Amino acid sequence: MIEQETLGQEATIILGKNIGIGWHREEIREQKYHLSDHSRINLLAAGIDYTRGRTDKIIFSTGKTAGDDLPSEAQLMKDRLQQIWPSIPDEDIILEENSTQTRENASEVRQVLSAHPEIESASLLTVYFHMRRARGLFRKAGIQTTAKKSDEVLGQYFPKLMARYRRGNILERIKETLGTPVQLYVSPLAKRVEGYVRKSRS
Repeated sequence: MIEQETLGQEATIILGKNIGIGWHREEIREQKYHLSDHSRINLLAAGIDYTRGRTDKIIFSTGKTAGDDLPSEAQLMKDRLQQIWPSIPDEDIILEENSTQTRENASEVRQVLSAHPEIESASLLTVYFHMRRARGLFRKAGIQTTAKKSDEVLGQYFPKLMARYRRGNILERIKETLGTPVQLYVSPLAKRVEGYVRKSRS
């Protein structure tokens, strides 16, 4: 039985985001900590959110996107988070390590939330250009979330750095803008795109 004081917890779901840095696994593996700038911004925002008391649990979601000889992206984000904030305890971090695409993030996180009834509400934390598509796919999976754009969270503390970040990533923004209607509404084509991404990373 769940004790009363653990009920009504807030969780923040953090998505890995390394595809904008490299389509192939070797490109991804060369990134610092094996994480793209996007993923590192996400985990930094998650750490600030947690240490400021804005969330009770952190859910890192993304599996092995760079080969079986490296840990999952969720594990790598957790490791880096606890290097920066060693006071964040393991029991407040949940790893979802099966997904490799945003659509799968949503379906796998739904199962995680079902296994943790103490979590009453959830926020979705990702970079700004990924948020619309990600929230749409989570909504289709039956998960209602509050949006937390990681660059906006960090922008409160590092405004110039985040302003430069938002001015960059032009190709990634175009990809997300064009990909959103495809991913959300044209399932067969979306699956073909996801299949291509998987094949290109092998």
